[in-house]
Amino acid sequence: MKIEYGKLYDADMIHPLEFDAARAIQSVPVYDWLGKQAAQIRKNLDDLPEAAARWFPVNRYTSPRLYALYRLALKRLNCAEEYPLFLKNGYDLTAIVRGSRSQGHMIAVNDACVESLDDGELLALFGQQIGHIRADHVQQTELLSLLEKTAGQIPMMGTLLGKKMWSYFADWLIASRFTADRAALFAAQSVGSVESLLLRQAGLDPRSPEAEAAKTQEVVRGETRHGIYFIRFLHEMPTFGNIERIQVLRTWVRSEDMKQKYPQVFYQCRLELNDAPADAADESLLRLHAAALEGSANAAMRLGDRYVRGDGLPTSTAAASCLFLRAAYGGDPAAMRYLIGFMRHGIEGMTDDKKTVGQLYRAALSRGLKASGADEFPPLPPNGRLIALAGEMEQKYGPLCDRDARTVRDAFWIPNGDAVFACMTEADAEGAVYGTAVASTGIYGRRDEGSLPFLVTWEEFGSGDLYSRETDSGWWLFSGSVPVLRKPESMRGTAAEMLLLLKSGKA
Repeated sequence: MKIEYGKLYDADMIHPLEFDAARAIQSVPVYDWLGKQAAQIRKNLDDLPEAAARWFPVNRYTSPRLYALYRLALKRLNCAEEYPLFLKNGYDLTAIVRGSRSQGHMIAVNDACVESLDDGELLALFGQQIGHIRADHVQQTELLSLLEKTAGQIPMMGTLLGKKMWSYFADWLIASRFTADRAALFAAQSVGSVESLLLRQAGLDPRSPEAEAAKTQEVVRGETRHGIYFIRFLHEMPTFGNIERIQVLRTWVRSEDMKQKYPQVFYQCRLELNDAPADAADESLLRLHAAALEGSANAAMRLGDRYVRGDGLPTSTAAASCLFLRAAYGGDPAAMRYLIGFMRHGIEGMTDDKKTVGQLYRAALSRGLKASGADEFPPLPPNGRLIALAGEMEQKYGPLCDRDARTVRDAFWIPNGDAVFACMTEADAEGAVYGTAVASTGIYGRRDEGSLPFLVTWEEFGSGDLYSRETDSGWWLFSGSVPVLRKPESMRGTAAEMLLLLKSGKA
């Protein structure tokens, strides 16, 4: 029953008070015995399959919005495993986690959350639950719940030793929430969304004067706890715990520890909280981070360079790679050059893929990057048949590009000299562009937040099959083994029809 921090979660994310409380709980001589008794009692309760049968499964078909947000929260927390997600009846704006290491875990969200919470608050809610799983909270929480329900059946729980254990559990319970809120922050990428969720869960409107006043009220907890009474009070009066959680989270995001370990999050949260700069240098960094967040490729490039050199900031290749990617998607050639170096040396896990490096190199070269040494990536030849087909289709349907050609070139790393004849794209809330573009030298695109732009040259297109296949994200057109285009409901007048005509030889 021991908690194994660091095995399921990044130990840096665990709140220090949780370590202390967990050690105290596990130091009680009867802890392991109680764990075995709780496991025995649990066998008589409903198991995971029975619970799942009562709940409504969430997937991309049953609830596209909820499922997309859930997948995004998993990705932002670097969680490779996708725990089954369900909706259940409930009026509280909460969710629960069920399961164990051996059985696996699943998350059930009260259906009231879907209508009452916005996207940021839902991301925070998912982050809390994923954080509970990753930090190995579930077995402790279930043990606590079972002990509350069966305390009268365990004689020792009324003794001094039992009361001491309740007080340790009280410490651990609130500290585990502090940890889960840290995960919520990274899932939502907004301290405001986490605060808003906690206020709503406490029954307050986040925009009300009462909520603003509550966030700044003094929270006092004594050095000693009151065992089971404290725990039940926390369950029944969430305002008490949630206001403290907001204050603890605000302290953490402004801490020196946050600045050193997660500098980008540190400055993003300070901007969101509208913190005043400490001095001129701090003001300069805040402005640079603000400009980068607003989409300035130049600001992202300059900021990434400072993270590489440690100029007034902690040296962080992780932060730099994120910023260079953002700047490269904005068409900055210097950022593209940095990324090529990162790929060549395997920095931050980037792969030295010759094709991707070549795509990036040609894009940078066309934007003014000075070539150094021999040109190992010569320009790709244009497709003459495509140029003729594009003219015919434009006369028939009008323009086949749904976005500004310059935006598409930058987002998909297309050389500036290449003509873009057709594209099917979408943009997320932060302005990042995904989709596919048919250009004179190949098919370019980017599938999602976690992937780099791809390229299928016309030579590769001609030598491979073109077919449709269903994937986890719907039906796609494949060229060889590469999913190049999400299949539209109607092909007429789209990039998909253009590719089909090219492949059939009717162009």
